Amino acid sequence: MKQARIGIALLAYNQGKYVKDAINSLRAQTFQDFEVYLADDGSNDGVTPEILRDVEYEKISKKLLYKTNIGNARRRRGLYKVIPNEFILDFSADDVLAPKFLEESINFLDTNKTYGAVSTNCLHFKKDIAHPHYEKKYNQKDMTLGRMLAQCNFLGTSLMRKEALDQIDFSGGFIRYQDWERWICMLENGWKLGHINKSLFYYRQLDSSLSHSASPDVERKMRKLMLEKHATSYQKHCAEVIEILFSSNIDLIQYANRTDRFAKNLEEDNIALRAELQKRNHFLRRAARRVKRMIS
Repeated sequence: MKQARIGIALLAYNQGKYVKDAINSLRAQTFQDFEVYLADDGSNDGVTPEILRDVEYEKISKKLLYKTNIGNARRRRGLYKVIPNEFILDFSADDVLAPKFLEESINFLDTNKTYGAVSTNCLHFKKDIAHPHYEKKYNQKDMTLGRMLAQCNFLGTSLMRKEALDQIDFSGGFIRYQDWERWICMLENGWKLGHINKSLFYYRQLDSSLSHSASPDVERKMRKLMLEKHATSYQKHCAEVIEILFSSNIDLIQYANRTDRFAKNLEEDNIALRAELQKRNHFLRRAARRVKRMIS
């Protein structure tokens, strides 16, 4: 039997109630030469393991229902080793692909042999996929090593070459920023990162998402690991990284200043409104007293 070109690592952790949406988006793909490796990273919500065990989909070639939770980053790194396909896609059970995602991504990589991965833009949604509340856009010019060292400018759910993944050293111990570190490694190994300027991925924004739940201590530890593991690249691109971070901080300061001005204006408006209400209340009380005297 001929092996599918794409292996999709569909990983769940306490996300069983969303997996049907993810699978339905795979059914709707215009490119169908793929197989699915359905994995559970030791869910403990009491429902996800059963849902994944019972789910039926002809594209599922393996179910890897682990009973121990080892974390998103470690589990995905393990899945890369067991997926033999020419291309690999990381896909979370609570997210959704647009119908053209796989077709446009593989066409890009087939045409551009020096690219290790390709991303798209991203639509964030909460309950209703038909009404996303935010669109995250990326830019091809930001996908250089210097700019990637400063900040992650690439979508985590992107189609990757197995060949490029096999060249990456995953021994850094990252429990956060594993996607960011992966892109840095690809660029360091001479691969390029590509971009399709279309929103073909839907990200379900949950309060429990890893990107919203990490502690400041974990954030600092992961950034320190990034600096240590890629010290040579940071030294080489130091000026560019500092310039980007400095510009980003200026943008944040300007945004904070605008927010402060808006808050002060709002406070002044509230003070004026309270004064006006007090005047009107005083007038009403005087009028009520006059009416009372007239009645009596």
